[in-house]
Amino acid sequence: MKLIDSSKKRLAWYSRNYFYAATIAVVLTNILLYALLDYYWEGAYGNGHVSWGKSFDFERILRCFLNNFSHSNLQHVLLNMLCFFVAGLYLERKTGSLGLLGLVLSIAILQGCVCAAADGDMGFHGYSGVNYALYAYILIDYLFSLGTARRNKTDLIFGGVVLALIYFAMCFNGGTSEVSFAVYPYDLLHNLGHGTGFFCGAIVALLIQIPMAAARRSAQAQR
Repeated sequence: MKLIDSSKKRLAWYSRNYFYAATIAVVLTNILLYALLDYYWEGAYGNGHVSWGKSFDFERILRCFLNNFSHSNLQHVLLNMLCFFVAGLYLERKTGSLGLLGLVLSIAILQGCVCAAADGDMGFHGYSGVNYALYAYILIDYLFSLGTARRNKTDLIFGGVVLALIYFAMCFNGGTSEVSFAVYPYDLLHNLGHGTGFFCGAIVALLIQIPMAAARRSAQAQR
């Protein structure tokens, strides 16, 4: 089915989309963490205003990683999950359920390492850092999808719609109070967690897409 799995990927147990199970699981996990733990989770693991010192160690990396699952209020978690839901649906169709889970975890861990290595305090929290990493991944994946080997009408239409929604989401300035359209969205350049996440997502995307593109070119040359 076109709405479940992209026709441009090989179907196997590890690449199948199990009816968007990964996207739904991530959304429910974040909402349940907020509903059940609320302030206790933020105070113990995800308070973005706690000074973690300048040491690059496992505890600091863990705090930065867990910071992704901490939210200030109900609006914060619901907006982040709405953004993830859109990105997750698109990516799970292309990468499969296990692929999306692996992508999300690898991005969250990489972002935790990058933030932990930063000099100074980390003044951010929430799943938007992972969301911005997925935005970068989707953008680069879409650009690589324009090649003849991967070009597919359905994928290009879905991707174009998702990229338009992503750009719109990145133009919000200060929550939902103001929208500022620009070539470089305000929310990307003025938030440490967002910018760091976007950088990590771009790195992961290039590490995945470049070898895949090289393998396809090699296979075509051998035919």
